[in-house]
Amino acid sequence: MNQARQPKGTRQGGQFAPEHKARARYIPVGDPVYTQEDLSRVDSRGVPLALTLASRWQIPRPLSWEVLCLANRSGRTVAHELTARGTLDIAMVTPDVLALKDKKGHTVAHEWVKSGSLPESLMTPDILSLADNKGWSVAHELAQSGSLPESLMTPDILSLADNEGWSVAHVLASSKPIPKAITTLDILRIANNNQDTVAHFIATFVSTRRDLPESLMTPDILDLKNKFGKSVGDNLAMQLRFARRW
Repeated sequence: MNQARQPKGTRQGGQFAPEHKARARYIPVGDPVYTQEDLSRVDSRGVPLALTLASRWQIPRPLSWEVLCLANRSGRTVAHELTARGTLDIAMVTPDVLALKDKKGHTVAHEWVKSGSLPESLMTPDILSLADNKGWSVAHELAQSGSLPESLMTPDILSLADNEGWSVAHVLASSKPIPKAITTLDILRIANNNQDTVAHFIATFVSTRRDLPESLMTPDILDLKNKFGKSVGDNLAMQLRFARRW
């Protein structure tokens, strides 16, 4: 009688230890014991075993800092993968873990905002200021997802800008209702690289005159122009004409 072919690998504690290639054709059964060396082994695509296990919800716990930092060729770490899947234990979360970046500068904190809800207790100024290679910060990500608490909409956070000058306040300008924090004169004047101000964007997205903040309806603000010569007043007039058609 032919015996079933056993998967390659070295027996370890009654189980098969992983091969050099992390993406083996079998999935270990039971509760295999992995050493640091095992978890660090990479397959032909440069993926550490730990990252593969994290993607399969099979990563052993607890995890060391060294394991959380293991990354593929694009710099995506085990911490990124666990965060994306909602399985990063809160006990493991430190500022250093949240600041881990891939090669595009995308941090674990960015990943957490995209995949769920970053706990407000972790929204410190340092974490909110973490930015990718394009200057897009965690605060931008929170503003875009509508989950930046008003209590954290300080001038410093609202002024954070990416490489093209888009500030957190610009992102919030399309919010309904318009956050009061972005209607101060200083914030309304924040401009991107094309000199489009936050006021320009509020005027672009407003639906009715009732939505307009009083601070925007002053000659100094309405006359602000971008590099193409368009004023806030021009944007407002165009948007209100468009809104009336509907």
